[in-house]
Amino acid sequence: MLEIKRSILSTIVLLLSVGLFLALYIFDFTSDSFALADGMNEELGSPFGALLYWAFFLMLLIGLYFFGKQLISNDPVITFDTNEIKFHSPFLKKLNLTLQWKEIEKIQLGHQNAPYGGGKQPYLVITPFNEETAKKYNSYRIKEAQFISSGVSWDMKKRIGIHIKGLELKPKEILAHAKKFLTENS
Repeated sequence: MLEIKRSILSTIVLLLSVGLFLALYIFDFTSDSFALADGMNEELGSPFGALLYWAFFLMLLIGLYFFGKQLISNDPVITFDTNEIKFHSPFLKKLNLTLQWKEIEKIQLGHQNAPYGGGKQPYLVITPFNEETAKKYNSYRIKEAQFISSGVSWDMKKRIGIHIKGLELKPKEILAHAKKFLTENS
């Protein structure tokens, strides 16, 4: 059994960036100019600017608590077992995936072109024998792709992509382990 967990470095960088934004937000509140709320007051009217300022601050704190708690947890993201592969989504439980090795035709690496400087995001691309499994798992992405280009390098109606950036192992190492488990257990 092999458990692949989230990299500590990726978690630290994400939490530091959110913490920096939070610190700037608090600094703006303590400064005399109160620039963010004043800007909101001019655009939305006097009482709503400060209200939105505090609502956004509260949402930021709640999001930091829940998502930070998920990211810091020591739970595995991907588990390879002799019988199956499991993907545990840290945020959405409906994205959890469990497939038996005998249900998988092949495994390869793919990528998604992320907009706004994200570059190519690596994915572990699984091709199940039953295409309905891929359609069911990717149903929300297939609907989304009708309106916005997803930029993925695989056919979402036939294959499943698991995001593997920010994990303990590099993408090629994850692929090597996955192929080894697939050949031994299928």
